[in-house]
Amino acid sequence: TDARRPVGKRNIMSGASRGSLSPAIELWFGRLKCPTAADFDATKLYIWYDYFCIQQGRNTSAVADRQLAIKSIPSYISQCFFFLLERVARDLTRTDGYTISVEVASRPALVRQLGGISAAPGKGSFSFQEDEEKMGPVISRMIWSKLHAFLIKREYPKYRMMLNLQHQYLAGTGVDATYNVVPNFSTEVDPFTDPAGFVVARFLHDNGFKNIEDRDEDGWSPMCCAVLRDDTFLVESLLKSRADANEVATKEKKDAHISKKSSVLSIASIFSSNKVLFSFCQCTTTLLQ
Repeated sequence: TDARRPVGKRNIMSGASRGSLSPAIELWFGRLKCPTAADFDATKLYIWYDYFCIQQGRNTSAVADRQLAIKSIPSYISQCFFFLLERVARDLTRTDGYTISVEVASRPALVRQLGGISAAPGKGSFSFQEDEEKMGPVISRMIWSKLHAFLIKREYPKYRMMLNLQHQYLAGTGVDATYNVVPNFSTEVDPFTDPAGFVVARFLHDNGFKNIEDRDEDGWSPMCCAVLRDDTFLVESLLKSRADANEVATKEKKDAHISKKSSVLSIASIFSSNKVLFSFCQCTTTLLQ
C-alpha cells in the first residue's frame, strides 16, 4: 500500500494536519465543514485496508478465504463512515461522509464528487478472473441498498439520479441494472400492442412521477432523468408521449454539478449518455432535412 496513507492518517489524527477543500470545490459549493482530529477518535476507529484485510496468497486456503472476504465487503461497507481506498464504496454506502485524498501526507484534501461517477470498477484490470466475476453482484447489492436508503430518507431526487445512473457503476461487470425498485406497478397499457406507452408508464412509476409534465423538488422532469439512463428507446418513447426534447432543469443541482436551465442535451453530455446524444442529433438532422 502507498506509504503516504498511514503517514497522512497519523497527521490527521494528531491534528498536525487537517483536510482542506480545493479552491474549485469552494467556488462551486461554498465553504463546507471539514473533518477535524476529533472526528478520528483512535479508540473508535477501525481501518479496512483491502490489501491486508483480504488474503492475497495463491494457495487453495488463501483463494477460498479471499472469495469469502470479497463477498463480505458490502457488510463492512455498511458499517464504515471513513474510507481510505474504495471510492465507489464511498459513493454507494447508505450514509454520507468524507472522502479524503492523501496525495501529500502533510496536506490531505477533502474530495467532493462533482457530477458523474467514479470510474467503473468492472472496467479495471484483474489479476484473477474469478474476482472480476464477483464484482458485479457486490456492486449490484450496494446499489440496491443505496436506493432503499434514499427512499427511506425520502431523498427522492438523489434516488432518481442513482436509479438511472446505476448502469455506469455496473459497466463491465456483465450484470444488468435493475429499475423495478418501487413495488405495486400497474397499468392498462398493453406492452405487446403499445410497447412505447408501457415503457413510459413503467418509467414514471419507477421514478415516482405522476405524468410527463411532472417536476421533482430539484426542478427535474421525467425527460431530464431519462437521459441519464442512456436508453434511446426510453427517450424516444417519452417523445412519442409528447415529452419536450427542449426541456431544461428549472433549478440548480449542485450535488450533480448541474446549473439552472441546463437542457436535457447538456445533462446527457455531462453524464456521457452518448447513445441518447446521437439519437437527438439524428432527430435534429431529420427535422432540418
